[in-house]
Amino acid sequence: MNTSELIDYADHWNSDQSAMIRLVHELWLDLPGVTGKLRYKIPFYYRTTWMAYTQAAAGGGVEIAFIRGKDLIGLGHNLDFKCRKQIAGITFYNLKQMDIPEVKAMIMDAYLL
Repeated sequence: MNTSELIDYADHWNSDQSAMIRLVHELWLDLPGVTGKLRYKIPFYYRTTWMAYTQAAAGGGVEIAFIRGKDLIGLGHNLDFKCRKQIAGITFYNLKQMDIPEVKAMIMDAYLL
């Protein structure tokens, strides 16, 4: 995903959402071989297969949704399925609420699956 696509996507949301979307984007793209691409008008991240997507959530939050959420739950991560069978995510409502080391751990575990 080129930077202008992400900026265009992030700029549609309030300042907290925009900052969280940009932070998550940077965390994903810091990993070797990870590429981001807008699909269904939201950022998806993949290496050899889709790993996750980020989307604005109701109430001013941002959800990081992991495609293999079932497998991440088994690794001890606290994720919400929201009536989905495979995909699970976590929603944050501001940057202070984000536990960056925990987010990095979830991203790394999704990367290694």
